[in-house]
Amino acid sequence: MNQDIEQFQRSCGFLTQWVLTPEQALQNQMPRLVFSHVPKTGGTTLETILAKNYRLSDVLHLNAPEFKRYPDILKLKKNPPRFICGHHPLHSSLYQHLPAAPVFHLTLLRDPLSRVLSYYNYVSHKEDHPLHQQACDLGLADFIESGTSPELNNGQARRFSGYLHQSPPDDDTLFTIAQDALQGCFSLVGTTACFDETLLLLHQFLGLSDLFYRRRNQSPQSLSIDDISEGEREVIESMNQADIQLYQAIESNLDVLIDKYLTSHELAEFCGANSQNHQWIPKT
Repeated sequence: MNQDIEQFQRSCGFLTQWVLTPEQALQNQMPRLVFSHVPKTGGTTLETILAKNYRLSDVLHLNAPEFKRYPDILKLKKNPPRFICGHHPLHSSLYQHLPAAPVFHLTLLRDPLSRVLSYYNYVSHKEDHPLHQQACDLGLADFIESGTSPELNNGQARRFSGYLHQSPPDDDTLFTIAQDALQGCFSLVGTTACFDETLLLLHQFLGLSDLFYRRRNQSPQSLSIDDISEGEREVIESMNQADIQLYQAIESNLDVLIDKYLTSHELAEFCGANSQNHQWIPKT
C-alpha cells in the first residue's frame, strides 16, 4: 500500500477518536486547535486571525514538508502548542504526533472554479514559483490539462483522501473518500464564501473574540470568472468534478450550522464593524 494512503488511514483513525464535534467543543475548555490550510482558500487571513487569540508561545506554524523533517518539534516544549496551523493534508505526519487529547480540527474549502483561477493567477504572477514560466507559456486551459500541479485537478478532495501526490481514483470514489474524511475527522469545515460566518461559528464553539481582519496573500486578479471562455470553464469543471461535489456537500452542512448557531443580526453587526475597521465586541 502507498505510504500516503497508509498515513491517511492512520490519521483518520486518530482523528475519529479525538476530534470534537461542535457540540462537544461547547463543553470543552479551549481544546487544541489544528487548522489544515488548503492553498488559495483564504487560509493565510484565517491563520492570522486565529493566532491573535493565543499567546505567541502557544502557536506553531509549520507546513507538512517541514514537519516531516522535524517530527519531534511538538516535544520541544513542556506544553505542546495550543494552536497548530499550516498546509497539512490528511496524510501529513503531523497527525501521528499530536497528543492523545481532544482536538478541534478546522479547514476551509473554496468554490473550485474560483480556487483554480486564484491558483493560476498566483503562479503566473509569482516569478520565483517553479511553475511560473509554464503557466505563462501554456495559458490557463493547457496549464490545467498538463497535470503539472495536483492543485488544479480536484486538489481539495485529493488533500483529504491521501491522493495529493499520486494518481487518484475515479471522481465519484475520490469524492466519497474525501467527504467521509471531512465528516469524520473535522470539527468544522468552513468556506471562503462564508468566511465571516465561519469566524462567528469559531466564536461560538471556541470562545475566540479577536476576529477583526484584513485579507492577506490575495492573488493578483489578472483573470476573473467573467474573463474566461466557456471552453476554459469546461476544462476547469471537467478536471474538478470531485471538488465540485465535495464543495456542494460542505456548503449544505455549513448552512445547517449557520442556521442553528447564528442570527442574521449578529452577522450584520460583525460585518459592519469589520468593514469600518472597528473591533467587534461579542455579547457575553
